[in-house]
Amino acid sequence: MATLTVPAAPPGHEAISNLRKIAEDVRRSIQPGLSGGSDGACLHASLLLCCLINKFHGEQYQADLKGGSGELELGALGTDGRWHGHYWVEISQVDGPNLILDITADQFGYPAVFVDFSQRSVARYRAGEQREVDVAAVELAESFGDVTLAKLSFERIKQGT
Repeated sequence: MATLTVPAAPPGHEAISNLRKIAEDVRRSIQPGLSGGSDGACLHASLLLCCLINKFHGEQYQADLKGGSGELELGALGTDGRWHGHYWVEISQVDGPNLILDITADQFGYPAVFVDFSQRSVARYRAGEQREVDVAAVELAESFGDVTLAKLSFERIKQGT
């Protein structure tokens, strides 16, 4: 009897499927709180997604909050051809390429959830200074009263990483 051999998925493709499902689930869960769209919700949504991935999938993936101000072609490139201030999640994998997850891409004219390899996404997502992103995350976490997250982010800022 012949054995059917199924070729292995290229590196990172299984992760894209897994992370797309997580990203879509998180977006679906916050959708009722978004009145008409995700404008201005990218930091909140991305920080939530980042925390959930690190807490529940941290053995497979390392999620980091990324962002850019919209100046100097940093942030997200919209369908209008302009750069906008924005936050998203970048995933590092032990045995695969980095990925970008954006669950508020609809504010720039794209489908709400975007998941792709970081290398293919540099024309659309460019991170600014990590320190600025970390400061924004700390301020948001403190506004929620999340002392643990604020403390961890503050330690990273102090270390300059």
